[in-house]
Amino acid sequence: MRALAGFAASSIAAVVLTLVAVSPAVAHQSPPGCDANSLDLTLTKDRTSIRNGDTSTYTVQIANDSGNACDITDATVSLTLPAADGSPSGQTVTLAAGVDYPAGTGRRVIGRVPWVVNLNPGVSNAIAQGNADGTLHDAPSDDDAHITKTLGTTATQPHATLDCSVSPSSGDTPLSVTLTCTLKNDSSTDAPLSDVGFSNDRCGSTPTRTGGDGNSTLDTGETWTYTCGAIVNDAGTTTSHAAASATNTVDHQPVTLAPDEVSVLASTPTTPGVEGGPPTSPESPGTPGSPGSPGTPSNPSSPSNPSNPSNPGQPSSGVLGQRLVSPNSRGARGDASCISTPRKLRIRARERTIVRVRVGENGTPAVRALVRVIGPGFVKRKVTNRRGVAVFRVRAKRAGRLVIQSDRCLGADRVSVLRARRVSSDHTPEGTG
Repeated sequence: MRALAGFAASSIAAVVLTLVAVSPAVAHQSPPGCDANSLDLTLTKDRTSIRNGDTSTYTVQIANDSGNACDITDATVSLTLPAADGSPSGQTVTLAAGVDYPAGTGRRVIGRVPWVVNLNPGVSNAIAQGNADGTLHDAPSDDDAHITKTLGTTATQPHATLDCSVSPSSGDTPLSVTLTCTLKNDSSTDAPLSDVGFSNDRCGSTPTRTGGDGNSTLDTGETWTYTCGAIVNDAGTTTSHAAASATNTVDHQPVTLAPDEVSVLASTPTTPGVEGGPPTSPESPGTPGSPGSPGTPSNPSSPSNPSNPSNPGQPSSGVLGQRLVSPNSRGARGDASCISTPRKLRIRARERTIVRVRVGENGTPAVRALVRVIGPGFVKRKVTNRRGVAVFRVRAKRAGRLVIQSDRCLGADRVSVLRARRVSSDHTPEGTG
């Protein structure tokens, strides 16, 4: 008498039934007059298609009851699971060892084996293999009995990539931009996508779709492009978020697609005539002795006059804008005395950049002058210290232009970048009032 025991290998658990049979003691034809090798092995699966991460369960059945069957003794039955390349060369699970299957043994389940799918990219078929070996009592001298069965399962590996951009990526408000997103089916197996959905929270209208063959299925290797227009009214960084969804036509299950986002940096425009605010005139009120104050004629050659061609780049009078006003700045007490053309500095992506801004009035440091730096994806503000210096430490996610502004006169005469990759950059504009 032999009893069939359960077997567990690593993470594979096999459920095995117990079979009791009588074995012929010696080599001989059994039962007398038998004339058939009827050993039969059947493999079944609980899924017709699989993805990585799924659990697929194989069921193994055996029988020896067809025709005038001869006895099978000392049989071993095993199942070899698919390997990462899809071939039947993975882990082998033994379901029965030293078991007899006499003639007339009806079909019965001898084991169920779960398998967690983990296939290499591009593998589209996963094959399992069952094997049964024993002794066949078909003549006075016994023969070997052997049977092999394979079973494949369709493997699908759907994937799509969403990639967005915006043009222009910066400018003055209100800023009209065009948002463009491409959706590509880059599945490693043939996995057409249907029920494709797309959304962008900044699109002012329904996105326009172009590309592909024009039907409603995003075939493997195909790319669709979505475009829409939007208007950015707020200064600072505005981020649009795009998302897509789809269904895999192979297994009719949803496909998870990673969303994408893109940012726009918008600035408050200066008022006309300042680059600036309204040009000063002799009639406009002002500080005694300043250009435009009563009794003091405007001097076209003054350094603060932006229209003087002999003084290019000199500061102009005006206001930087309400977003720069702080309770301690001159802008909170009235118009700033002057503002220069913004200074600009190129910065690199993911590099720490130190920017030092010095502001002066009439040759002395301007204390608590408000300074703003605008870079790709960020805006920072600080007031100057008792030496008239404001220090910024920035790290941009992408390369771009750093714009430096102040609500005081800011006549920078030097911009330099020193070993930007090791430390960063040093921006030292000198200001005069």
